[in-house]
Amino acid sequence: MPSHFDEIEAIRKSGRWWDRPWWKDSVYRAESHMQADAIEEAFAALRDVFNEDWVREQTDGQHPMLPELFGATGLSPFSFSYELGEGLRILGQHGLLGNLPRRLKNTEEFDGAHAELNALAQWLEAGARVQRDVPSGNGNKNCDWKVWDGNAVIYGEVKRINVARLNREMSSLVALVFERVMARIGNSVRGRFDLELLIRPKSLAEVQRFSEKAGEIADKIVRHLEACLGKASSDWQVVESLAKYRYVAGKESDRLQGGFVGIPYDMRAEADKTMDVVEEAASQLPSSGPGVVMISGGGRAAGLPFAREAGRRMVERFGMPESPCGHIAGVLIVRSYLVPEHGLTQLSVYVQNPVGPEVNMDLLKRGFPSLEIWVEEEEEAEDGEGTKS
Repeated sequence: MPSHFDEIEAIRKSGRWWDRPWWKDSVYRAESHMQADAIEEAFAALRDVFNEDWVREQTDGQHPMLPELFGATGLSPFSFSYELGEGLRILGQHGLLGNLPRRLKNTEEFDGAHAELNALAQWLEAGARVQRDVPSGNGNKNCDWKVWDGNAVIYGEVKRINVARLNREMSSLVALVFERVMARIGNSVRGRFDLELLIRPKSLAEVQRFSEKAGEIADKIVRHLEACLGKASSDWQVVESLAKYRYVAGKESDRLQGGFVGIPYDMRAEADKTMDVVEEAASQLPSSGPGVVMISGGGRAAGLPFAREAGRRMVERFGMPESPCGHIAGVLIVRSYLVPEHGLTQLSVYVQNPVGPEVNMDLLKRGFPSLEIWVEEEEEAEDGEGTKS
């Protein structure tokens, strides 16, 4: 009799991921508050794009949708897949899919196409009129969309942003040290081991120097741990201001489990990375009408820079001489996150360009009901949030 694993492997080889309809479990309807017919229509739209032929072409296994379609269980992958399928269904009904299916099937283009799809679906659901690929008047460049209702018009260019290189390298440094520690203690201890680096590199050069010493740092942590194994303590232990760890011993039959905490992001680096993307995107927005650059975090992205440093840095660079952003209205930063028993929820923060045109806020809020407005003065007075409704 074939095992559960064998059945999944057979489905993988066939390319027919829908032969294992995990999303039909009633728990997803209960947790997401959606009807069975709506769920089925969304996954049918996914099947039209990510079909058998496409699956067979994915020989490297790198496309983000492969684990979602084949190995998924749980509210997070359900919400992610449903949102994508629902967006495909909505745009298909309005004849606005265009090149989005092709881009979604491409590993490198998936994130950007996904962000654009979600934005367009939200505008359509809000009752706005939508046009895609609108000429900007700047050479042969187009912006992603134009939305309007009556006299209110907004042009938009959607960008998906990655973590700034400094923060990405710092996260890799933590993972490198953690992996080396786990490799050294994996055969000698059992239980739970958690690690946090205390170093705070301020530049890529510093990250590189610490990376070159990753083995040395790991050795110091392991020696400290081995010296403390006989002590009955599960408190955090500090190793030469380099790291702290917590170890809880287990039974001999247990396997070693572990986790690590990344170094806090450098928010200035995140703000500059965001503005680099905004300035590049501004050339695709027309000068004849209010345009916004939308930075999308999507349902699976790391947290985007909502801290005060990000908003402050945006405003600084908006006002710089010869800024390429003088003609845009502002930046819309959108992040989706998961709420148990509810599904995906969206947070939207708008940073206005103080030297640019005004955007129709009623129309913008129709497309993004969770919209908050970043205001520097209020952020300083309240010493924290940097946003207001």
